[in-house]
Amino acid sequence: MSENHVYIEGNVGTVEFDFENQKVMYQRKSGLFNRAMKLDENLVLSFDEITGVELDPPSLKQINGSFCFLVNGKKLFNERGIDKTELIFPRSALATVEKTLNRMQETIGLKRYDGHAQDNMEIEQMDNAKYILKNNVGDSLLVFDTYLIFKHKGMLNVLAQGFKGDKRIMFQNITALEFRKSVGFTSGYIQVTIPGGRESLRGTTSAAGDENSIIFGLQQNDIAEEIVNYIEQRRTELQQPTVAAAQSISPADELRKFKTLLDDGVITEEEFLHKKKELLGM
Repeated sequence: MSENHVYIEGNVGTVEFDFENQKVMYQRKSGLFNRAMKLDENLVLSFDEITGVELDPPSLKQINGSFCFLVNGKKLFNERGIDKTELIFPRSALATVEKTLNRMQETIGLKRYDGHAQDNMEIEQMDNAKYILKNNVGDSLLVFDTYLIFKHKGMLNVLAQGFKGDKRIMFQNITALEFRKSVGFTSGYIQVTIPGGRESLRGTTSAAGDENSIIFGLQQNDIAEEIVNYIEQRRTELQQPTVAAAQSISPADELRKFKTLLDDGVITEEEFLHKKKELLGM
């Protein structure tokens, strides 16, 4: 390893940072796992393509860390939902990773993010989110004015649950919202039910296996509760205009509408008279 060539060993092979030629090169390991994950092709990125980097360092509960790049503002996902630039590295490599990414930051001025904040979304869109909740296994919940997005990324999600891509849910389509705080070593969760989807089972274990949910730790209880309160508030506000509009329509207005349908030949005289009696309480 020289000053201009840094090598980091990870789960899919070795990543070489070539500061002399301003390139990042992924040398893949051969084997069944990489072929199954569609990570068997070497990848070369030039520094000028890389606009950001996400670093999820090891934690007390997480022996490995990971990083991945934003290429021209986006993540590079393959057909298995795996980020082609993601590298899972051991705790022993964290100091080298930090030093190398800091050097890239100084060299090309790329933006740096913690965790998995940019999963295949434009940076500007992330800035519009009212709330962002993310955990250490690659899950994120983004909350906007009228909808939310569940994001399940990273190799653990694909291997364990088969989740990939984003799940966008409009507030008015939520039929049930389940919220449980984290207690002790038990994770909390936010879980929603939508029409056409299977009825969500209750409990942390079930929530962890549901793509319409996110689990979180003890330190995220407050932000999770704030998110749930915001969603409920917005659901109520979005329903009010419909109720108010329905209440503002008088029987006379309704009768005029049906008279127009009669004049246009859409309904018969008999149907009109029946509706007239119904509206006027005759």
